[in-house]
Amino acid sequence: RDLILQLVAVGVGQYHIEGVILAVVETLRVELIGHISSHSVGRIIYEAGIANDMDLGEKLSYLQLSSDGTSHQKINLEECHMNAINSEGNHTCLFLDVHSTPNHKSETQVKGFQ
Repeated sequence: RDLILQLVAVGVGQYHIEGVILAVVETLRVELIGHISSHSVGRIIYEAGIANDMDLGEKLSYLQLSSDGTSHQKINLEECHMNAINSEGNHTCLFLDVHSTPNHKSETQVKGFQ
């Protein structure tokens, strides 16, 4: 699992993981027992994402979502960011997104976070 996640992190696609592992195993002349399907790789990536979300939720003691809007050449733009304080009291500001919106209404801003 760790090797698969490391390969994904450096850009190896889900459908190429087994080929990369086979190439390394053959180069090192190591015996490989079994194989990993692209379906299994997808499940490993999905489960790692859930575990990461749970870990993030446990570490945050404060979370604030905010946004700011402007228009450029008659196009409404909305920027979203998150301020967080973890259990140790460290502050972090995370940029989330910039997207176009049909208007500057508060209802539209709320939908932008969903």
